[in-house]
Amino acid sequence: MMKEAGMSLVRVGEFAWSHMERANGRFSFEWLHDMFRVFQENDLKVILCTPTASAPPWLIHEHPETLKADVYGQRAYIGVREHTCYSAEAFCRYSARIVGKMALEFKDYPNLFAWQLDNEIGQSIFSFCYCDACKQGFREFLKKKYGTIEALNEAWGNTFWSLEYSDWEQVEIGGPDLRLNPSQVLDSQLFRSQSMIEFVNMQTSIIRKYGSGIPITTNNYSPLGDRHAAFKNLDAASGDFYINPKHSLSDMAAMSDHYRCFKQDTPAWLLEIAPAPWRPGKNLMEFLMWQFIARGHDVQVYFHWRSHPAGKEKINPTFISFGDKKTDSWHILAKTTKQVNAALDKFGPLPQPRCEAAVLCDFTSDWIFIQGETRRFAWMDNGQRTLLDLGINADMVSPEDDLYRYKLLIIQVHAHFTKAFAAKIRMFIEGGGVVLMGSQSGIYDGNAKYIQQPGPEHLRDVFGMEVDNGITFLFGRDATEPNDLLAETVRFSGVLDGQEVHGIADKWIASVESLGADVPLRFENSMYQGMPFMTEHEFGKGCAMYYGAALLDHPSYRQIVRHAVRRAGIQELRLPEGVEVIERGPVVFVFNYSVNLAAFELPLKGRSLLDGSLQDGHLELHPHGYCVIEKEK
Repeated sequence: MMKEAGMSLVRVGEFAWSHMERANGRFSFEWLHDMFRVFQENDLKVILCTPTASAPPWLIHEHPETLKADVYGQRAYIGVREHTCYSAEAFCRYSARIVGKMALEFKDYPNLFAWQLDNEIGQSIFSFCYCDACKQGFREFLKKKYGTIEALNEAWGNTFWSLEYSDWEQVEIGGPDLRLNPSQVLDSQLFRSQSMIEFVNMQTSIIRKYGSGIPITTNNYSPLGDRHAAFKNLDAASGDFYINPKHSLSDMAAMSDHYRCFKQDTPAWLLEIAPAPWRPGKNLMEFLMWQFIARGHDVQVYFHWRSHPAGKEKINPTFISFGDKKTDSWHILAKTTKQVNAALDKFGPLPQPRCEAAVLCDFTSDWIFIQGETRRFAWMDNGQRTLLDLGINADMVSPEDDLYRYKLLIIQVHAHFTKAFAAKIRMFIEGGGVVLMGSQSGIYDGNAKYIQQPGPEHLRDVFGMEVDNGITFLFGRDATEPNDLLAETVRFSGVLDGQEVHGIADKWIASVESLGADVPLRFENSMYQGMPFMTEHEFGKGCAMYYGAALLDHPSYRQIVRHAVRRAGIQELRLPEGVEVIERGPVVFVFNYSVNLAAFELPLKGRSLLDGSLQDGHLELHPHGYCVIEKEK
């Protein structure tokens, strides 16, 4: 039934530790060998998962110290998954052993397509761990980073709240759920991220030691770790995708773009997709399959195949129900895979989407804003969503990525600019790039402390202005809600591209002084009345723009982003609301995310590969409809 449905790839093993090792040192792999042989006979490739996401009961019973602990010392429990600590020596030791056994057992199968390490690393219902192993590991991390306790006190600014330490044993690991010094929270997150990466690298090195050359990945890596750094030593970045009723389809398009960009120029994979939506939706499964292909995800795996009679996830939708009955999802899968193969096989591997715009994504910067009143500043997806609204696809890039291929870079907030990254931004703008930057960018040091001078650090001359801190709205309203009480609302206005702009600023506003930059938008009220809200400064061949708020109402933010797009020379496609166009080499994908019929002219010559919806450049798409076009050469 798998082959009949058009499947070519099977993922197995991720929660099967207790079935591979029923007791300490008693291994049983014959059932998995049988599966490999059956799959090989049916021309099915295998993604083999290491089972370390769910340590077996015998391990926990023998080593209860491997369980995660909350800040009050309460331990996790047997019966769930992701309940063990990456700093626990026994857990890491037994994990290394089972991974090594698997690598030896299965390395020679010709249908072994890839390895998946663990499952959703860091995605735990127990959140952050505060066990003794974490505490000791954190102290060693700090010793290596700072050298002396005096240097730690200086770096964290521990004179405030009487926090000066005199011994390393006094230092506790922190978390965003606690009211702690942000410098302590930042280093705690950096340590946890390092622990997770070390866990990934440990498994990777064991598998590669046996020289199989098989690709290695891991899926849906937690944003509580640095995803860019985690995937750096792996062969592909992989995500999971489950439809959330709170999110629109365009929201989820932005989410899937993230994984495509965690390894620049490397195709991303999706290793868990629900076979059926968690909400009613006609045609949604095939719509999403095509959308994932358009966004560069050529490996798509569904979770899961056959219904389970027991277990916590037995409610999950499947392709095969009890009694070997094919579900509706199976029939949609079979139809869509046949459609995909018929349309795209002749092209071979398609190039990845090429974008002219990018949005900066830096986890270390995000962690400066991860707790308390500043958590709301991490407004990281609006730039990408707004570009999508304008018909422009964007990549998500890290400070280490190649920026020079883009015309526009949106930096919604980047707390700390290292000298190296500031130099990169300087060269990007000087060479003709446009940067649109906002919020508390460049006013922190690498330890989450304010720099003791105006920002943006290292870049004031590039932006032609300076930011002297600002005002935090501890009890601000949602900026997208109507609010006519000027005492509680900060407004700004001006003119961009010949159009009046009237907007609302919220959560945090900046005290900005122009040092030669143009000021197209100014604050209308508040103690900053008449002061610059948005600045624009030509530097070299490019342009540096800044807006002084953490959150803006969507209409005014859209106008600002559109202005930056035009200044960068990026062509806007005049498309109906909710319509998106993506190119992958010779193939163009068009999607209608809205619930309305979309009829429009597409400035493109080509032929539809699926139906006759494209006629002489005119295209009609039903709600959640799509069209796949081969461009004329």
